[in-house]
Amino acid sequence: DRAEGELGTGGTTEERARLLDASARARLERGDPDGAEAKAEAALALAGPSGPDDLRSLLLGTLGSVAFLRGEHEAAEERLGAAVEAARRTERGDLVRSALSALAAVLARTGRWEESEAMERECLDEAERSRDLWGITASLANLAALQCGRGDYAAARSGLERALDIHRRLGSPFGQAQASVALGSCDEALGRWDEAEASYRLALDLLGGEGRPAIEARRALGNLLRKRGELDRAERSLFETLDAARGTGEAPLVASVLLPLALLERDRERLDEGRRHLDQVLETLSEGGDSDGLGRALVDSAALSFRMGEV
Repeated sequence: DRAEGELGTGGTTEERARLLDASARARLERGDPDGAEAKAEAALALAGPSGPDDLRSLLLGTLGSVAFLRGEHEAAEERLGAAVEAARRTERGDLVRSALSALAAVLARTGRWEESEAMERECLDEAERSRDLWGITASLANLAALQCGRGDYAAARSGLERALDIHRRLGSPFGQAQASVALGSCDEALGRWDEAEASYRLALDLLGGEGRPAIEARRALGNLLRKRGELDRAERSLFETLDAARGTGEAPLVASVLLPLALLERDRERLDEGRRHLDQVLETLSEGGDSDGLGRALVDSAALSFRMGEV
């Protein structure tokens, strides 16, 4: 913000537009999509249709990310598709990867798995070619998420183990924590609960309990405790995690915590409370367009309805 003031009179048009994009991305990171959109739109207007392709790709990518965060998937796909086209004209591999991976995330969210996976594999190939370790770990994590969505946990686990090893060599606690949570999810699905719990606890040790990744790790650990039958510990953990999730203002994150809480209420035979939580989850996922998450939540909702005698 201070730099914007200084460049407002003496900077070039391109410098000012790039700074506006940086400002937009900072706002996006702290959960301010409206502020991010305003900055990115101002930058796009400043750059104009004849602006450099690398700048236009960045700005369109930011606007696509804003739309994705809001659950506006059609708008996100349109913006990110244009960002990919602009990036390809620059022949900059890093820029193409960034836009392509963001677009792949939109397609995965709406169930277009094969298109999404093809894009992520292109990103991985480019990262391998340029020996970009950060790019490799990002692509491995994204591919693992797609493989988990298809139920291929063994394949996902292999890629995540490689990502975790690279993050260790890079000395990245945050990267290690993210890979550990994802690895724990695979082990949990494969019935390796001790290994899963160890991965979740490692992530929390690395993160110090702060931020969205820590919330995701605590949610996963709380749900695993529920599965183990440690309902009191699970309940305390999940309600604390719910408070933290609500503090972020991110409805999909809140819904992701409410889902295991609903299952916990079901396990405790507090079926009306479970139904209330599940209805909120279904509403959030329906509005956000997360077809995969919605499908899974509908299965849980149907099972709860059957249990309540609502055939």
